[in-house]
Amino acid sequence: MKRTLGICTILFLGLAAMQTIASAEESPGLDGIWYAFVTPVDCQTGLVIPNAPTFRGLYMFGHDGSLTNEAAFPVPNPRRSSGLGAWRHTQAQMFSGTFRFFRYNADGSFLTLRKVTTTIVLNGDQFVSMDMFQDFDADNHPISAAGSSGCNTVTATRQ
Repeated sequence: MKRTLGICTILFLGLAAMQTIASAEESPGLDGIWYAFVTPVDCQTGLVIPNAPTFRGLYMFGHDGSLTNEAAFPVPNPRRSSGLGAWRHTQAQMFSGTFRFFRYNADGSFLTLRKVTTTIVLNGDQFVSMDMFQDFDADNHPISAAGSSGCNTVTATRQ
């Protein structure tokens, strides 16, 4: 009886360990909180835009595909809300995501809705991404004015 119980216990623990390993292997690996450095770049060349300020960001990738973003700007910018969106695993160590946030005038009134589309390459506890953004008016129509669209590169570290 003791021997049978011991064998059953070993089998149970072995199966539990295999399920844990399988779950870890199936996980896309982006889940969690990331601290990012964001640099404005030219969308065509990928070169850093001279005198454009870099800023910091926080990303939270939920296991359910949800994406939350916050940003901290070193210079006065329009105020903004939290960014909310979704992400997905595309292939190997690559992911894509989209999030949106509101931008506000100094008096707190609506300025634009900004949509950010990101392509992420994961390397362990770091990722790099290319983000493209587009501003929309209150009726969700794209805005074509200067500065209403552009690109950023992001380098981030898991927290």
